[in-house]
Amino acid sequence: MVKNKKDKLIKNLIVLFSGTNLSSFINLINVTLLVNIIGLKNNGIIFLALSYIAIFNLLFNFQSFTALMRFLPKYESKIDRLSLFFQGLYFDYISAIIAFVLSYIFIDPIANYLSWDQQVVNAIYILNFSILFTVTGVFDAILRYYSEFKYVVYINLSTAVFNLLALALGWLFKFDFIYYIYLTLFVSVFKFFIYVYYSYLILLKNELLSVFNFKKLKLFNKDMFKFNVYSNISLVIDLPVGQLTPIIVNQYLGLNDVAVFKILEKIGRIVIQFGNVASQVMAPEISKDLANGEYHRVKKLSDKFGFILFSGGMIFLIGLYFTKQYWLYLIIPNGDNYMFAVFLYLFYCIYKVSFFAQYYIFIFAGFEKETVKILLVINALYLMAIFPVIDYFNLNGVIILLIIQASLVFFCKNMTMRRNKGRLFAG
Repeated sequence: MVKNKKDKLIKNLIVLFSGTNLSSFINLINVTLLVNIIGLKNNGIIFLALSYIAIFNLLFNFQSFTALMRFLPKYESKIDRLSLFFQGLYFDYISAIIAFVLSYIFIDPIANYLSWDQQVVNAIYILNFSILFTVTGVFDAILRYYSEFKYVVYINLSTAVFNLLALALGWLFKFDFIYYIYLTLFVSVFKFFIYVYYSYLILLKNELLSVFNFKKLKLFNKDMFKFNVYSNISLVIDLPVGQLTPIIVNQYLGLNDVAVFKILEKIGRIVIQFGNVASQVMAPEISKDLANGEYHRVKKLSDKFGFILFSGGMIFLIGLYFTKQYWLYLIIPNGDNYMFAVFLYLFYCIYKVSFFAQYYIFIFAGFEKETVKILLVINALYLMAIFPVIDYFNLNGVIILLIIQASLVFFCKNMTMRRNKGRLFAG
């Protein structure tokens, strides 16, 4: 039984790693193409618009992925699982509509207050519609819970290739800047509909749709709802780190540095993808094992993967450093000026991703309230520190602050688990 689980885990990891490598490579080409086609300033406009939208996505557009990963192992019947999926779906859609409306209402007041030019405002008005298609939490949960990781690969590859072809088309026919704003929106729409299609296939395959009866669905699970709210609030409290930082960078350093920071995030996402692969495969297993009181197995496996990711990441980072003359200038114009920031940010991503399992262990073991408290305190400190840091140390200071913030979160979560070991074995 254990051997079969291990073989399945390894097989899923291989499928996802191979697909992630290819889609990450294509996405890197996409970033390079976009920078070279529209320039650093126009990239900054798109990225600033996306940062504004991301704030409302995070504040109000809740996703039920984590809640479903925790509660699905507790229910065996198909109608109960289908009920959880439906509850997650209407929860996510209602929150997406709220996020869309509020984002639309606040565009002009915030743009006027921060003195954004009309190009940024126009980009926000267009890209705001992407909020309605950023409703993938339930679909993610369906794909991962039923271990259909090949579909995750298909979705990521299809989206990356679609974006690449559309960028090439824009470059070939010399389309105006507005084309690339609409393209950013259509990529979100395209990815959403692929998610829907593959999720439908999985529900069909596992015969969940065959038991569908709206009258029998339990559309409200109090425990799941409470957990869903807490887990999403913990993400909201992470707002200063994830979404406010680019806006603060823009106010202090300008659009060029916003573009560089967002490009760093995209490069870093290639590193983070490897941690995402491991977490996507392991999240359902962590949830099931903790539900069965098998914390030691989870801890051993997560420590092993964390060490592999950190070691592999550092080797990758060293390789990038010695080959920087071949790629850095392609991705960031005047890349030599940002060399330290690039490698420091990549180290931050490697460091952060090596603790990927801690998030799921912490939240699935029922520490969602503690998560909120930890993030509330640490991110308040981050928000107080970022203004003097960015004033004196520019972009490099922001990245150093991100490393300190991540370290404090890891330390506090680890100490909390040590003091409450009984909850880790509670099942």
